[in-house]
Amino acid sequence: MVDKPTLLGFWGVIAENESRDHVNSKGRVSCIIGPLYRLIASSITARGKSRQWFTSGDLFLLYCLLYKRPCALAHGLAQYFAYVYHR
Repeated sequence: MVDKPTLLGFWGVIAENESRDHVNSKGRVSCIIGPLYRLIASSITARGKSRQWFTSGDLFLLYCLLYKRPCALAHGLAQYFAYVYHR
């Protein structure tokens, strides 16, 4: 578990300031500064037809990947691949 202030601080590190919608807990993938982070962010979890939004779950998984924290990455990837397979 990572607390919300930590994740919001991490968002400030990887994305442009004021680019996150705090009400809906999501931000635009296009606001992420690094192209590698943007690629990872748009492919971590299934998100339907739209790849423009980066959710809190995506932010958590990216945070865990970059800072080597334990997380259920296999579960997230399994959901993504199952979604793609059933599409």
